[in-house]
Amino acid sequence: VYLVLKLGDILLAGELSALFAFDRISILMWIELGIGAILPVALLLLPALRGHVASQLCGAGLILFGVFMNRFSATLLAQSPPSGAGSYTPHIIEWLTAFGIIAGAVLVWYFAVRLYKILDEPHE
Repeated sequence: VYLVLKLGDILLAGELSALFAFDRISILMWIELGIGAILPVALLLLPALRGHVASQLCGAGLILFGVFMNRFSATLLAQSPPSGAGSYTPHIIEWLTAFGIIAGAVLVWYFAVRLYKILDEPHE
């Protein structure tokens, strides 16, 4: 589904030619689509591999890698300033937002560990 939506978005935006420019951004898109979408679909559709737990874990890991590449290229590389432009320093609100998201994730983890007693001492 992700692959179809992503390619549909590229087509509707009229950016199909940019996908074949083979510059830094288009190569990242090919890595994202190839490793993060096409390869996992192939792994999970082949009957000989579908039943193996290793293939399922590898497919899920590759999908996570694709999502990471999507966010990585959108936030770090695609927004890099052109040459000759000034430098960018994040505002304090951006730093506080990032720390707040991390603190929220740690809080969810903490409550999950407490609720499901994941790190309790084993009973003898």
